[in-house]
Amino acid sequence: MARIRCKYLECEFLDDNYCSAALVELDSNRGCLTFTPSSKKPVEDMIDTVDDMDDWYKNDNDEEDLDVEDWIEDEPEEEDEEGY
Repeated sequence: MARIRCKYLECEFLDDNYCSAALVELDSNRGCLTFTPSSKKPVEDMIDTVDDMDDWYKNDNDEEDLDVEDWIEDEPEEEDEEGY
């Protein structure tokens, strides 16, 4: 199952920086259509320091989340003599 890293801090589906919704609908112009405002604390109360922001925006490609075999492409096919 794919994990979606979420930057919507006030979303009801946010679970440890990842979306926990069963179905996610995205729109290129409007963003996440699954977003549901949380009844929890406002964003201003969640982020106290610059360090908290740095942790939030850390590299999304953490080594523990990557499975290198999934990203290795097969060797390209050789072109025939005519270049097609």
